[in-house]
Amino acid sequence: MKFFREGYFEWGKVEPRVWLQKWAELFLSSGERQGDNQVYESLVRKTQLSGEDFEQIGRWKEGCIPRIGTEHGRWKRLTSAAFDVWMQAKESPPQVPADKFSKDSARKFLLDWQERKFRKPVKGGRVQDTRFGLSRATALLHFMSAGRFPIYDSFEWYAFRRMGTPLPWEVTVDVYLEKFCPLLCSVASRCCLTHSIEELRKLDNALRCYGRRERKGC
Repeated sequence: MKFFREGYFEWGKVEPRVWLQKWAELFLSSGERQGDNQVYESLVRKTQLSGEDFEQIGRWKEGCIPRIGTEHGRWKRLTSAAFDVWMQAKESPPQVPADKFSKDSARKFLLDWQERKFRKPVKGGRVQDTRFGLSRATALLHFMSAGRFPIYDSFEWYAFRRMGTPLPWEVTVDVYLEKFCPLLCSVASRCCLTHSIEELRKLDNALRCYGRRERKGC
């Protein structure tokens, strides 16, 4: 069994399954993240997503899940939450293609959605058109494919760099499909996961927590 090397406190070399358990638990150490996981689980198994489901996916991805008795202030136009594009998905829900997302149709889907624009305030009081981006597009693909395609974000980029298996600096749609997805499958196998939705979600949580520490320079 190969070991991961990581640098959290006194840990030296850690067996993959031990690494997975430790970092997944660290990710879920706050009640807010446990609540986000509940929202995730309520959406990922749906065979057909409604417009309201796509809004929930957007809220989940942007960290805008409302708490009891309150509404999240960023969930509106002219914020960083890509509200305009998420509302496009709500009002005209994208459809799963006839081939159930082959690699080619997944590529086409991602190329389309990552380039959609929303209005976001920037320094100087200006407002500019901003790309929806690959990370958000992969979130849509993830839920529409019932978890078959993983969600990519920058924390996972940092996690793989910390593991000694860095991705290219710019992660394009092709890099996502040809490098990121196989690399994630490889790590899942090293952790002895069955590739079920639950276990891959646990790995995603661990990678995001691991990458967040790397990004902060810990």
